[in-house]
Amino acid sequence: LRAFYVLATLVKLLYYGTSSHDGAPTSLVKACVSLHRQDVRLDPAFIRRAIHLHPGEVSLIDVDGSYPLHIEASIPVEKMSLLDGPERRCCGGNCHSRFGILGNLLSVYPAATQVRNDADEFPLGLMIQNGRCWDQTFAMTLRHFPPALHWFK
Repeated sequence: LRAFYVLATLVKLLYYGTSSHDGAPTSLVKACVSLHRQDVRLDPAFIRRAIHLHPGEVSLIDVDGSYPLHIEASIPVEKMSLLDGPERRCCGGNCHSRFGILGNLLSVYPAATQVRNDADEFPLGLMIQNGRCWDQTFAMTLRHFPPALHWFK
């Protein structure tokens, strides 16, 4: 567990930088799901552990009006192989370890499916835009807030 917290500190420093010590709260979960934007690959097992140890952070909204669910849903499916290493073959198709993160976030805070971010997007719409395949997580997202499908652009 000590190694986890050392790595967690490094992840926060990488995402927030050293100037974030001005008293503003930092979220390990947000840093984990956002670092892909800086082309940083984190082991999906580490991200799942962060969600498990800090479930309250899954319900924190950022300055762009996005929950971690929005951020994770916005990752293009083409980028998945870069984020989680080698592909696994399953269900007749390609699966990536990173796909499970969306399900973890959804199970901890399903209410995020009902919220539009500042760009007026629901997580379901982001999943569609970014090429997510129909799977159990996609179905759960739709089940939690079916009206989001009506607002998809």
